[in-house]
Amino acid sequence: MFWDFLGEKYWSDLVSKKIQMKLSKIKLPYFMNELTLTELDMGVAVPKILQAFKPYVDHQGLWIDLEMSYNGSFLMTLETKMNLTKLGKEPLVEALKVGEIGKEGCRPRAYCLADSDEESSSAGSSEEDDAPEPSAGDKPLLPGAEGYVGGHRTSKIMRFVDKITKSKYFQKATETEFIKKKIEEVSNTPLLLTVEVQECRGTLTVNIPPPPTDRIWYGFRKPPYVELKARPKLGEREVTLVHVTDWIEKKLEQEFQKVFVMPNMDDIYIPIMHSAMDPRSTSCLLKDPLVEAADQL
Repeated sequence: MFWDFLGEKYWSDLVSKKIQMKLSKIKLPYFMNELTLTELDMGVAVPKILQAFKPYVDHQGLWIDLEMSYNGSFLMTLETKMNLTKLGKEPLVEALKVGEIGKEGCRPRAYCLADSDEESSSAGSSEEDDAPEPSAGDKPLLPGAEGYVGGHRTSKIMRFVDKITKSKYFQKATETEFIKKKIEEVSNTPLLLTVEVQECRGTLTVNIPPPPTDRIWYGFRKPPYVELKARPKLGEREVTLVHVTDWIEKKLEQEFQKVFVMPNMDDIYIPIMHSAMDPRSTSCLLKDPLVEAADQL
């Protein structure tokens, strides 16, 4: 089964689609385009189940804990662009609205029986981390700025960028043909990032909800040990700034916990678990000659 998973294009396309859906939920600075998965190499290693604990059943269905370990080389290449033409043209409040989605807290799991293409996932992003409650006398937060408080460096960087780009000197400089040309060149240059997951180990929980259901849920009980390396590239030229790679690695680790660490869980759609309520499966059954013959009898 795992050999087919690593070798068949069907599974790699399925994993690529799932990763892209997760990347689309990540909120980036307003002058950066959405992250796009361009290449995927799942390597030759598969996760190993080292220990299985005693299953149990509660009102949420069947649960089983698995001690798992992965040592391999899962590679993916991400692409985005820095649209510098937006600098200074978007208000800071709009730039800080990246934390609005999911600020009500973690979305409860819904046992979806609807469209299989709809992915149930954590609605949060790493920019939505809970901020400390403001004490008496503190200034009220800007709308949508919850994800940038609490001493986050991102807040300082965004405010610094906004201050610079709003200055009259910057605005005047961008009106010159030379600066305009350079901004367009940078904006049209794809930013490539190669991410390698080298190791992951922890206690993975698998949940099969009570029927009717068409999904299996999984997530880690506690934050697992994850070792990943990010190698950013600017087109064909590699960027070797240590603080940039460190920031990207931390960002990806935060996103991993937002999606795969309980109470957040990811899901796998299994059509055969509830095919009776899937209109596509029903139509397929009606075309089966054996079913038609049985109906005639």
